[in-house]
Amino acid sequence: MSKEVLDAQVWLNSTYGKDSRYIRVKETGYPGTATSKALISALQIELGLSSVTGNFGDMTSKACNANPLDTGSTGNKVKLLQYGLYCKGYNPRSTDGVFNQHTQNALKSIQQDAGLSENQISIAAKGLQMKAVLGPDEYKKVSRGDSKIREMQQELNRRYLDYTGLRPCDGIYSRGTNAALIFALQAEEHLPIGVANGNFGVTTRKCCPEIPYTQAQKDYHGKAYNSESITRFIKLVQFTLYCIGHDRYSALPFNGSKYDPGKFNGEFNNSTLEALQKFQKDVALPVRDRIGIDEWMALLVSTGNPDRAGDVCDCASRITPAIAAQLKDAGYTLVGRYLTGDIVVKNTRVAKNLLRSEMWDIFKAKLRLFVIFQDARQYYTENPDEENIVNYFTQARGYADAEKAFSAAKSLGVPRNEIIYFTVDYDFMEDQVKSKIIPYFKGINEYAKEARNIFKIGIYGSRNTCSLVKNEGYSVSSFVSDLSTGYSGNMGYPLPDDWAFDQIKEYGPSSSVGIGIDKNVRSGRYEGFKDFIKEEQDNEWDLIRKNGSAYVLTDGPKGRYPDDESKLPVYWAKVKRADGKFEAKYPMFDGIPVGAFYSRRDINPNRKDSNDDHIRYVYFRDVGGRLNAGYIDESSLINYPNEGTGKFVYHYFGGTEVWRDSDGKNAFINAKDLFLSDEDTPETIKVHFLITSTLKCYNQDSDYYSDLLPGTKIEILASSSTGESYPHWIQCTAKMIPGSNTWESLIPGEPYGFVNLGFEMGVMPHNRSLITGISK
Repeated sequence: MSKEVLDAQVWLNSTYGKDSRYIRVKETGYPGTATSKALISALQIELGLSSVTGNFGDMTSKACNANPLDTGSTGNKVKLLQYGLYCKGYNPRSTDGVFNQHTQNALKSIQQDAGLSENQISIAAKGLQMKAVLGPDEYKKVSRGDSKIREMQQELNRRYLDYTGLRPCDGIYSRGTNAALIFALQAEEHLPIGVANGNFGVTTRKCCPEIPYTQAQKDYHGKAYNSESITRFIKLVQFTLYCIGHDRYSALPFNGSKYDPGKFNGEFNNSTLEALQKFQKDVALPVRDRIGIDEWMALLVSTGNPDRAGDVCDCASRITPAIAAQLKDAGYTLVGRYLTGDIVVKNTRVAKNLLRSEMWDIFKAKLRLFVIFQDARQYYTENPDEENIVNYFTQARGYADAEKAFSAAKSLGVPRNEIIYFTVDYDFMEDQVKSKIIPYFKGINEYAKEARNIFKIGIYGSRNTCSLVKNEGYSVSSFVSDLSTGYSGNMGYPLPDDWAFDQIKEYGPSSSVGIGIDKNVRSGRYEGFKDFIKEEQDNEWDLIRKNGSAYVLTDGPKGRYPDDESKLPVYWAKVKRADGKFEAKYPMFDGIPVGAFYSRRDINPNRKDSNDDHIRYVYFRDVGGRLNAGYIDESSLINYPNEGTGKFVYHYFGGTEVWRDSDGKNAFINAKDLFLSDEDTPETIKVHFLITSTLKCYNQDSDYYSDLLPGTKIEILASSSTGESYPHWIQCTAKMIPGSNTWESLIPGEPYGFVNLGFEMGVMPHNRSLITGISK
């Protein structure tokens, strides 16, 4: 704690506290960003600016240039300068508001520490100097700083001052120094000061020289670079290699880099080449003795060159057989998909979660798979005033998310010991990572330990967030969100040592791939999986891998189809409580509407605790007509015609008549008692349905056979099963094509095939593709 800093905070609050535009600061005696914002907002008030933001922008700088502080100046602006100098560790000897020799000496000292030469140092406080004093950047080496990085930072300020302004000289490679290096590159490319912007855009790419230089690339004015320019370009490469290889979290004191090129001399020598090739290997670039656009961008931009090859993608959309084929043709070999959750597309909520049938399609296309968890819908539902995800991350939330993710992964048949990547899709600062994200991952690991570590824990996030969580031992693999190039957690940080996937470019739907995807490059540390868990290790609670039974949900045997908006809740997870009871947890956005078909899986009867288990895994269509899956609690159901209590009744699909009026608009359901006599059982009752919309039929190997046209009748046994791999299909034994009075096998030579259960045409009888008949 500093007395001078505390004095500054007290004076600021007492002097400007009644002005609503002023940004108050806690009176702690510690400098930092909050104190900087208070100082700058006070200066902006003194300058009479219309916008008081606490950020030192161009408008503030121009106002300071128009009214510089010099020897003899007095007033609150001088006091702000003096207090700012104290907060930066420089001694102006007083805070009396008089610009004297001591104030001038302190002002010169900060400029010297910033690396400026004598002829660059100003004895007056203009915009450049006021920003350095009042802004958050440091110009003395901090405890975790590196001496060589500080020397480099000082040289960048000195050589490229007109481009960069004063950037930090604290020995830490951060966002400011990263931007300074890009400005320096643009300066060497001879971009005019008004054109250079610190962003690695098209012009910067075009002018980047390949080294060794062949004169193929030209500067901004179309001229070849001379040898002196190439030397300075190589020096920038040496600077950046050293910076990106410096580990700020190593034991202190520490000076060094795993990509140390030796001297910063601008020579493309053996030590520089050795550092370069180690870097190329670590970021999955081809190892070569050349610096091209891939190397330049990998050094200076989190994505690297976004147009370089990458055979991994991730997406929120479901992957159909057609999309899987497109991905394969486009060169992708590995796909990342979400375990749970939904997204909003054109004001409509759409499920983004992976399904077993989708996994089959992915594997059949010879693609591999990895899984991601990101699902904050319930958080936003419970906290409607939250604008972002910042307060989502707690230790309790981590435990709950792991419980949900593990349950979903088990249900899908994700093999044991595969990695689940838990997402941190926000630009957290280091202190926030320590206070929020690390406790969140501690909670994840607590649940994983209780669940016998059947899955490994990975993290999706910025470079720094991933590294900090990895360093705590809470993740084993990093999926890096480098696509977020503006994240402070990416700029100036190396890739984590355990990175598996690096997200570098976003693509919208196109003719080559019909869904939006993010392209990733991979390190080879993790390759995902290409099949389900072994059958004998399948979900130990439920027979999810087995065929299911088809049911239809009503609100009771009332005859005519009820106009009821109620839905049976569906949940993401099935968990076993401490008392041994099973519970369905974490509600999904969609439920099963009254009148909808669904496919139900049985529990494992070999379990000793199966008698008290009322939680069942089901497949159903959501309100948008899309296939989905989750858990229902059957204690809220009546199994018609058996006795029971509950709001909803479920009937065997084959024991339900779905009728449509002659105009095709009105519809109703008649539930039938299957057991009409001792001779009639679900194994012998045959139910005939009329097809009202074209359906595809498939053989027993799940291969497409033919289309069934409207008017075709099909025969389904009351005991027919829904598919194992494709749960929205149901077994069908025979068909009668339009114009014929003869029943024939659905698939010649096979006892049965499969047809769509009618999900595709919606969940309500009035637009369902399978009906029993039309009333007269």
